[in-house]
Amino acid sequence: ISSGPAGTYFWLFCARMLGVLLVFGCAALANRYAGRWAALLTAGVILVSPWWVSSTTIGQDGPPTAAFVVGAILAYQRGWVRIAGISVLCATLLRPEAAPFAFVFAVWAWRGGRLRLWEVIAGGVVLVGLWGVPTFLNTGLSPGTIASQGGVRGTPIHAQIPFLAVYSDAASKLLVIPAALVVVATFAALLRLVGRGPSWLTDVWGRTREEQLLLATAMGWLLIVAIETIDGFSGNTRYAIAAFALFSIVAGVAAVRLAAQWRVVGGHHPRRVRAGT
Repeated sequence: ISSGPAGTYFWLFCARMLGVLLVFGCAALANRYAGRWAALLTAGVILVSPWWVSSTTIGQDGPPTAAFVVGAILAYQRGWVRIAGISVLCATLLRPEAAPFAFVFAVWAWRGGRLRLWEVIAGGVVLVGLWGVPTFLNTGLSPGTIASQGGVRGTPIHAQIPFLAVYSDAASKLLVIPAALVVVATFAALLRLVGRGPSWLTDVWGRTREEQLLLATAMGWLLIVAIETIDGFSGNTRYAIAAFALFSIVAGVAAVRLAAQWRVVGGHHPRRVRAGT
């Protein structure tokens, strides 16, 4: 994007549009997992969250990154592996936290015959070229060196324990109820993995491998942001927005499934929503 007002306005248009599309994409995933009420709750969680409002309004890279991550999941669900790969590549070009996931996806898709080796190599060349070359030519520094030069006041890097501050900041940005639902869903998924726990709890999240991977991706992304603070990165909220978006899906779905379980216990016996529908 060119410098000057025209380039700025173009970026703001793209960033805000992708921020809006993020809401619809997360709602679509929640609808797939637990129906329309989960979709509405997920959209509501995102719209009232401080991270979505502020970041989308000022055009930060967080919402566009999250939109590409969610877009990759939606594309993969439809069997569009190359589109999913391009979406992951776009997310990585915006935020380096996506790089480990891009690498795992590329290797998995290549080994499974879903992508050709030259496609994987081409993606790596594009990524390294667009990330490193322009930055080095303009500043003489690597992107990592620039990004690890601290952050503004109030970011986790200035906390007594930056690593833990990333998690406390995440909890505050998700708001109390969604954050609590994510904790419950995480506990439910762990119990389901080990084959223990009551069915009313283990059914809250993790019914399918896709659900397990989605939660693992969100947790992994937040962990990467926290680890970055050890090396001088600021831990800015916008770094973790992709994780927040996925957590919002988890919260919306968990709320609907918990409500359904409560109605069953109360004797109403509603029709159970099947995973993946």
